[in-house]
Amino acid sequence: MILCAAFLAGLAVLTIEIVGVHWMAPWFGASALIWSNQIGIILFAMAAGGWLGGRITRKKSSLMPYAAAFLLIAALYLKMGEWLLPSFASLFQPEGLLLEEAAALFFSGSLAASIFFFALPVLCASLVTPMLIHEHSTRIGNVGQAAGEVAAAGTLGSLVGVFGTTFFLLPFGVPSTLFAVTLALAFAALSLCRNRLVLALVGVLALTSLLVLLYPAPAFSDLPSQAKLLETRTSSYQTSRVIEQSDGTRWLQVNEGLDSFQSIWKPNSLFPGGYYDLFALAPVYANARNQESFQAWLLGAGTASAVGPLTFPLGDSCKWSVIGVELDPDVIELGQKWMPLPEPLAQNYTALPAMDARAALRVANPNSLDCVLLDAYANQFEIPVHLASVEFFSEVASRLRDGGVFAMNIGAAGRGAPFLQDALCGTLSQVFADLRVQRVPWSRNRVIFARKGLHLPPLAGLSALLPSGLPASLGASCLPGQVVDGAPKSYCLLLDAKNPLISLQWQAWWEALS
Repeated sequence: MILCAAFLAGLAVLTIEIVGVHWMAPWFGASALIWSNQIGIILFAMAAGGWLGGRITRKKSSLMPYAAAFLLIAALYLKMGEWLLPSFASLFQPEGLLLEEAAALFFSGSLAASIFFFALPVLCASLVTPMLIHEHSTRIGNVGQAAGEVAAAGTLGSLVGVFGTTFFLLPFGVPSTLFAVTLALAFAALSLCRNRLVLALVGVLALTSLLVLLYPAPAFSDLPSQAKLLETRTSSYQTSRVIEQSDGTRWLQVNEGLDSFQSIWKPNSLFPGGYYDLFALAPVYANARNQESFQAWLLGAGTASAVGPLTFPLGDSCKWSVIGVELDPDVIELGQKWMPLPEPLAQNYTALPAMDARAALRVANPNSLDCVLLDAYANQFEIPVHLASVEFFSEVASRLRDGGVFAMNIGAAGRGAPFLQDALCGTLSQVFADLRVQRVPWSRNRVIFARKGLHLPPLAGLSALLPSGLPASLGASCLPGQVVDGAPKSYCLLLDAKNPLISLQWQAWWEALS
């Protein structure tokens, strides 16, 4: 039973580490910095638990009741956190908080939440390991063998926790995953000891679990005013929700939400607004308006919000097809249910679920695409580094025909934003013949356009190339003050082997506070 307890304790520790980030995601997101906070605090708690457990083995003779009690304390504290975390997290989200103001609050808030809600359970689960080794060694008569067997059982439990949490438990939701953790800790405790104290703690844990089930804490934070929640889902990747504004506009939001959307949908309109509308320029820049056929890929397609603007400039006789790559299958399903494409568009759109954008693009035939659009933000703040390098942009160019256009959405604010923009544009200039950056009016977003082998149409004659019926905001983005042509003179080159993109992005968001 000692090895069983070690297995379950190891399972609990790694499950807490993973589910903790998903638990905090509706308030603080799940960026690389949030993961770093969580991993660092968990490792510190494991080290502290091991040290304290070793001290306890020197002072106590009967250790199993203590080990069982510590495991139940970990489970009880974790269960109480289901009530307390939402209120605690809301302290770091003042009303009306904007995404560009949130970086520092998310960092400090997630660090504090990791300390207050996950450090103690992991510490308690970790300090039983020296006790289990001590007890096991007295039974088999060999300390080295006992340490090896307990360590192996705990590591195997952690391995099961990693894969079980990601692929099995999280799709059932965070509450179900937390329930599984508390159940594992309770079984581990009961396998070690069944004295009155342990049984009393089991009773308290059962009562607490029942109360949490009957009176659950709010699952989401910061719902925009006058918006209603249509559906939420938790996947192995993120927490997603669809909300509806008072005018019927629907947003798909992920994790912390705030004033940002991952996809947007408007009833009876091909133009959802925001930076999506600027994607209508991509076929114009590619000189594809009068072609008989048109092929494009959307990398980070979401619910396919870009399909309407992208295909609007094409002629009625044009036979077009668009393939959208989306990592999270739940996003595609939510889009089909709540944010559907009009039937004529849906017939020519194909979604590729659960695929990485870079890996999927290699399926496309070389020199076959008219446009490739990239809108693959991870955790709202971060463009994945493998989707922003000379090597990746070269792969994109190899799939575009001569004159084809690559378009990329970037979102950043503050004094650091130009450094991020220059790094991306400079890196693109290593591959593409011409570049143009257009700022989205009244927004923190910009869209970068890059053309393969040919120059982009001059800005002065652009109006003659545009079809009628475009939104006014798109025209505003074409004004001289909103456009930057060409590559920057100095920039940080982004390579697969050396890519400081994450630090550039976080520098931009942090400096937005000042």
